[in-house]
Amino acid sequence: MNKIKIEAQDNQRLSVPQSSKIKIEVITSPTCPHCPHAKNAVNKFAKDNEYIKVVEYSTATHEGRKKSQQLDVRSVPTLFISGPGSADRIGFVGSPSQNQLKKMVGIAKGEDNWPKEEGLFEKLAKKLKIKIKI
Repeated sequence: MNKIKIEAQDNQRLSVPQSSKIKIEVITSPTCPHCPHAKNAVNKFAKDNEYIKVVEYSTATHEGRKKSQQLDVRSVPTLFISGPGSADRIGFVGSPSQNQLKKMVGIAKGEDNWPKEEGLFEKLAKKLKIKIKI
């Protein structure tokens, strides 16, 4: 299998199989004031990471409207990130920062995990210093 060499954000060399490219779908609208920033952020991130493929769908086109309905998009900009490390698409609404893109792409590649959030029960048990075994 062919591999491509990429330069990671922290100057670390990585080897990624070509078949494991990350796909970022960007749903936009020509009247959206936040869409240009989202597109620029994604394109900049993709330019720095050649294993990423970006596909833009505009709601002004038939294909874009069809894709928006298929993915149940309610607002723009909306991103969907998919890759070999995640069974489902990762969805994001709004204009992402480079750090947010890095985190989502890491999850899509299988190199990172979703942050575990403590629920009310866990917070209460910690505050009351109660140990719970399940």
